[in-house]
Amino acid sequence: MAVVVASVLAAGALAPAASARPAPVSSSASPSSYERAVPPLTDDRGRTLTLRGWNVEDKANRGEDALSAITERHFRDLRAGGFNFARLLVFWDDLEPRRGQYSARYLHTIERILDWARKHRVHVLIDAHQDVFGPAFGHRGIPEWATRTDGLPFTPNPDDWFSEYFQPAVQRAFTHLYEDPDLQRAQAAMWQVLAERFRDHPAVIGYDLINEPMGELREGEDLPTAARRIEAEHLTPMYNRLARAVRTK
Repeated sequence: MAVVVASVLAAGALAPAASARPAPVSSSASPSSYERAVPPLTDDRGRTLTLRGWNVEDKANRGEDALSAITERHFRDLRAGGFNFARLLVFWDDLEPRRGQYSARYLHTIERILDWARKHRVHVLIDAHQDVFGPAFGHRGIPEWATRTDGLPFTPNPDDWFSEYFQPAVQRAFTHLYEDPDLQRAQAAMWQVLAERFRDHPAVIGYDLINEPMGELREGEDLPTAARRIEAEHLTPMYNRLARAVRTK
């Protein structure tokens, strides 16, 4: 089954590639106002780069067939429709199905997709995607070998899959991903493999370090309070850690 496009994006990159840089700051802008703003991306001629595009994805195929539903036609059609950007979904469970063993086939497939994007002048954001953590819960993303639940329960809800994020086992798996030193190293190593392979590819504009991360709610905690705590204690340290790992490559 052919896949691809979903959800329009108007983008920026969490860990921008070297060719994408913030626009220079006007001397009239005060530091406080600039710090509150998100600096625009610029091209190699200093022009503000406006990105319009779509997700490009293949969630159906795995293993040797991973990403096989994505074809050159998708990028040709994107460009013909006036779009210049694609968020390419890649999955850690396909890249590293067994701990420490990275799939050369998967990396080659990603490179072929990036070559199509370059041919049709489409910028690509490589997105380390996860839905409901990963295959341990019937979805995609973090490998089963990196999934730790402490035996907490998980009840599938196919009629409302997003609600599965609030299952105790899923939330505990996120906590282990953020806190366990060996999983921190494994996630950083995965990103280093991607960054080292694709850092110089002209289609790559940046990296989305993890899609829609969740965290574990504490008893009696409302969602806004939990979100602030999880961002401060888990997400910000994770993003900084992964950004450092990417930049070493």
